Amino acid sequence: TFTAEIIDEEFIREDGIRFPQSAVLTFVSPDGHHREKKILGYAHPDYIFRIISEKKKLDLDHCYIDVLSLSTYRELHKIDRKTYITIAGLSLRNCFFDNKFPIDLSYAEITAGTVSFENSFFAKSTISMHAARIKQGGLIFSNAHLPAGNLDFTNLSVTDTVEFKNTVFGRGL
Repeated sequence: TFTAEIIDEEFIREDGIRFPQSAVLTFVSPDGHHREKKILGYAHPDYIFRIISEKKKLDLDHCYIDVLSLSTYRELHKIDRKTYITIAGLSLRNCFFDNKFPIDLSYAEITAGTVSFENSFFAKSTISMHAARIKQGGLIFSNAHLPAGNLDFTNLSVTDTVEFKNTVFGRGL
């Protein structure tokens, strides 16, 4: 099991990218004897939606993400559910996803680079990339831990390779 606490302490990645808040994840072994802490940046939904609106690259490497939903973005901006949302690039390496609702990247148009979920963990999230387009790159889920049977890649278009090397398909935490 795990707990997540959002704290008002700045998180600075090795490349200098800053997030105003941090997420402290505490993992507890099933027998309760072993605890491990991990600190990540907290990618607040407002930050994510602002970067999408600015049509910049969404680089959330080393972040705790509890909302990543283009459906929610469309509702907030009164955009039709099948209108493509352009994202300049998408990097989600070494992330911890704890979405209460599905990760929704449906009808996303990623215009540059490979989309990477490499080394990321999905606690209980389902993923939809229904009708998404990755225009100039591939899709990487290498070394990720994904929930079983909760992927929707219907009509996904990728211009390069899709990679699931060493991916674990199984139950989340």
